[in-house]
Amino acid sequence: MSSLSSGELDESVASPPEPMQLEVCSPRRSRLRRRLAVRVVGGLLAFLVLAFVLPPAFGLQRHTITDDAMSGTYEPGAVVFAKSQLVVDLEVGDVITYAVPSDYGDELVTRRIFDIEGGVIWTSRDSTGEIDPWTLSFSQLTQQRAVVDIPYAGYVYDAVSRSVKKAWNLLQR
Repeated sequence: MSSLSSGELDESVASPPEPMQLEVCSPRRSRLRRRLAVRVVGGLLAFLVLAFVLPPAFGLQRHTITDDAMSGTYEPGAVVFAKSQLVVDLEVGDVITYAVPSDYGDELVTRRIFDIEGGVIWTSRDSTGEIDPWTLSFSQLTQQRAVVDIPYAGYVYDAVSRSVKKAWNLLQR
């Protein structure tokens, strides 16, 4: 039972909530948000141009690392840019990107040169140090040697590439 007189308020009874007031952004805050959004989008576009449009202009080939054979140096999803170099100038320790001999598949891989002897090249995996089961003897004068990488950029590039291909296929119908 309550011992309150008729003129006293019971503080234990909750009062009705005050109406919510929406915070309206000032025009200045809206401009700042738009500028930030434009800078973020502009930064992403600049990254894409720098990472995927300019390298070919400098003679670099792009290759996305898809396995963990080079972990420790290049992780899966990294984009490696390689430049053509004379085969005679390759050295033990250089990282090259090449097509696996047909007996072992048809994929493009990136590996470290383990040994060169009499025009034959042995490559190895950085992750395990294991020597690849094939040897390479290049009939062409040049080979792609890795010069720079962008970690995880391959995931972005592949996603954008798939989206563009899907859009192109839809337009062709």
